[in-house]
Amino acid sequence: MCRDLPVTVERFYKRHTVGLTLGYRSDASRPDNPNHMVGYFAGSTPGFTTPRFKAVTLGINTKYYLSKRQDLYLDAQFFYRYWWHNTRFYEEVNYSGSSAPRPEYNTSARNHVLGTKLLFGVTSASKGKRRIGTITNLFVGLGFRVKWINEDGATRMADYYNNRYSSYTPYSDHHYDLLPSIHLGVSFGMLVRKAERADAAE
Repeated sequence: MCRDLPVTVERFYKRHTVGLTLGYRSDASRPDNPNHMVGYFAGSTPGFTTPRFKAVTLGINTKYYLSKRQDLYLDAQFFYRYWWHNTRFYEEVNYSGSSAPRPEYNTSARNHVLGTKLLFGVTSASKGKRRIGTITNLFVGLGFRVKWINEDGATRMADYYNNRYSSYTPYSDHHYDLLPSIHLGVSFGMLVRKAERADAAE
């Protein structure tokens, strides 16, 4: 199920647009226990996009249309994304067999991402003179982002089969990553045209 909910508003000019994007991503916590996550990668990959994270995104963009028909375009995007989760308990499953000791974690994280994208795309807008229409963008492109990872917590080995548990060991992960990205997608939206003014004839 898709958990990202971005909304973009763009202002059209003759050959270019200026846009603003706001987005929210929900986590995938268990409804019966939102502070408990179970998974093969739960807690074992600090700083990565695991289901435990929530996120908010702020972005700006500008499109430049390569023709007056406003179909082919280049789109430069800049964004900031904030990922977080509060202190939660995680356990890994399928770790070296179901009866073997498995890691448990209590973690919290605050991660920051700054990035840019350069996209090439094609726009298809509904025809006619109706003020409200539809618009579709198909795009492909490259990007680059910097991630600042800030995760703190404690971990231990739990042997449920023999009812043995090690002491929690604190850990801290603070680093940054420089990552390229490839983008391919499609977006759908609503087009609102300017109301035409009728000039009164004398």
